[in-house]
Amino acid sequence: MSLHLIIPDPLAKGLEARAEAEGSTAEQVALSVIERELKSSSYLGDFLAPVRKAYEETGMTEDESFDFLEAEKHALRRECRAAQE
Repeated sequence: MSLHLIIPDPLAKGLEARAEAEGSTAEQVALSVIERELKSSSYLGDFLAPVRKAYEETGMTEDESFDFLEAEKHALRRECRAAQE
């Protein structure tokens, strides 16, 4: 696959500086960064899959889960304050 990108000057300068520091080319650095980012995204998706599945199984809406987490946060803070007294 061939891809043509217009890289803004500040980003291009950073890319060139990194390539020079690594003794590489800007193209090699860009490909390395893209590859690392794609692997990272895939890994994170795999890592979070059980959490997403468990969340979906609860049937909670996003608003309900937000309210639940907020209530838990406040309860934990109350417990911490009570333990410090």
